[in-house]
Amino acid sequence: MLKNNIGQLPGRPASRLGLLVSLWVMLIFAGACQSAKRQVSTELPVNFNPDNAVLGVLMNPDKLTIQIDTQSSGYWNSQNPADVFLTFFNQHFPEELLIKSRFNRVVMASVAQPTLVKSVTRPVDGNQIELLLPVVGPAFEFSSGEKCDYVLIIGRISTRESFSSSPSSADLVANQRNVSIDFDYGIWDNAAGKLILYGTGSGEHEVNLRVNRDNWFATPNQFFMQMTQESWRKCLKSIADKAILGTPFAG
Repeated sequence: MLKNNIGQLPGRPASRLGLLVSLWVMLIFAGACQSAKRQVSTELPVNFNPDNAVLGVLMNPDKLTIQIDTQSSGYWNSQNPADVFLTFFNQHFPEELLIKSRFNRVVMASVAQPTLVKSVTRPVDGNQIELLLPVVGPAFEFSSGEKCDYVLIIGRISTRESFSSSPSSADLVANQRNVSIDFDYGIWDNAAGKLILYGTGSGEHEVNLRVNRDNWFATPNQFFMQMTQESWRKCLKSIADKAILGTPFAG
């Protein structure tokens, strides 16, 4: 079950609208999947206007861990798996967020200078997660100069993959590939200068593929590549879905 703490700002009486919004958020969180855990650190925006709203995505590449199975090393073409995943993430994750959210635009962003952010820990379900937050001022300053209304901070991504096979018929083998993903995230209000929610999420995806036994080991690159694309897209969907679900930003 999702856990969330919805707090009232000091010295500010709760309005009827605020209570209704808080109740709505609690009901949505309660119905979400158990693989996501979230804390609400302040009040979520009540009247979010998606017109021209821009969401920036800030990812910490130092917290990216890609664990691969030895049988799958061929389709990485001897490249660093973290670099391959990061390129794929930058290209396709904004698309998944646009599908899941009400934002007008979603952009990948990088900080203008490393000294403008600091690593801050936050508690989630008895554990600590690390997020990059601004050091000075309320807003993130990005190298592109992009002005973002909100920032989705990806603090950590860890993936694991494995393969298993079993005889299916006289001349076929059924191969199953499993990809699991765990991640930490937060959403920053760039105008108000505050972290409005943060949490963790996870997911596991299976892709089944049948190949002829004769080319089981002979041509891995021909069938692993398509399977890889589909698996990673499912992982990106997991992050987008679990980070946005149950918030006013959800589409």
